[in-house]
Amino acid sequence: MRCIIPKPAPFPYTLHGFCLAVLPAATPTGLNAMSEYIEIGTSGSDDGKSVTFFTNLCLSSGSLESYDSPEEMEEGSPLAQSLAVIPGLACLRINGQELTIWRERDAEWYAVVEDVTAVLKDFFL
Repeated sequence: MRCIIPKPAPFPYTLHGFCLAVLPAATPTGLNAMSEYIEIGTSGSDDGKSVTFFTNLCLSSGSLESYDSPEEMEEGSPLAQSLAVIPGLACLRINGQELTIWRERDAEWYAVVEDVTAVLKDFFL
C-alpha cells in the first residue's frame, strides 16, 4: 500500500505496509528544516525480526546511530533517549529518514510499533 499526501516535495519512499501517521509537525533544532507534515510508514523484514519506519523528516544528525540495548539508547541521541523507555524495544538503528527496531522475544509487535509511532509524533510535534 502506498501513502499519498499532497506536499511541496515528493516523498522519497514507496511505503510497504501501512501509513501510521500524517500530522502537522515541527522538527528539533539541528535535524531538519520545518516541515508541514510528518509522514510515518513501516515495513517489516522478511524474517519478521525487525520493523523499519520511514519518515519524511531526518531522524539523525548525519551518521548512523546504533543501539544494542535500552541502556545504550539512554546514553544516545535525544530521539534514542525518548525511545529507550518503550517496553519490549530491544535494539535500534537510526539512519537519516529510517529507523529500524528489533523487539524483545516476548513483546508484541503491534504494541512496540504503536509506542514507537507515539514517541515519533511527540518528539517532532
